[in-house]
Parts: sequence; C-alpha cells; structure tokens
Amino acid sequence: MSFCPECARAYPAGRDICPACWERLQPGKPRRGSSLALVFETNAFYEADMLETLLQNEGIPCLKIPSHGALLWPAAISWPRMHTRLYVRADTASAARALIAEVTGGWDADA
Repeated sequence: MSFCPECARAYPAGRDICPACWERLQPGKPRRGSSLALVFETNAFYEADMLETLLQNEGIPCLKIPSHGALLWPAAISWPRMHTRLYVRADTASAARALIAEVTGGWDADA
C-alpha cells in the first residue's frame, strides 16, 4: 500500500503518482489526525466556490462545508442564513488567510 503525502489518499501497490493531485506516492499508510482550520465563512455560496478554486489553484487543499440551506441552492436564496465554511489544514492556514484577505479585503475567521 502507498499513500499521497498531499491529500492522504491510500492506493494499492503498483501506482507511483496520485491521480487526484499528481504527487509522488510514498510507501506505507496515510497519516491521520491533521487538524483543520476555518479560514472563511460566507452566506454567498458562489463566493465560497470561487475561493475554494483559488486556494486549490494555489496548491492549498481546501474543504468546503455548506449548511443544509446551501445544499438546496438556488431554492435556498430566500432563506436568511445559508453559511458555507472553508477549512484548510492547520499548517497551510496562514497562507490561505493571507490569500483570502488579499482577494476579499480582509475577512477574519476569528472575528
């Protein structure tokens, strides 16, 4: 068994490159337990999509978690709150926050 050091997906023996992120696979099992950090929260689903793409294009893996209302988009447009949150690995959070601040004008997850 081998795993991707970038996305932590496991693959059977015989593969050399991760098909998801094109990183060279390493022997063994993937490491578990990396912590995630919230880097962005919005009520605009399209804004979360744009920032998720931006982060991934910059090499920062991103996890987008929409609320139940956001999953019903566009029917949920009339709903008052439909949060979507973006999480990244804790070790890439500062770079992600800096990139998001540059694009959005300074969103702060701690505020």
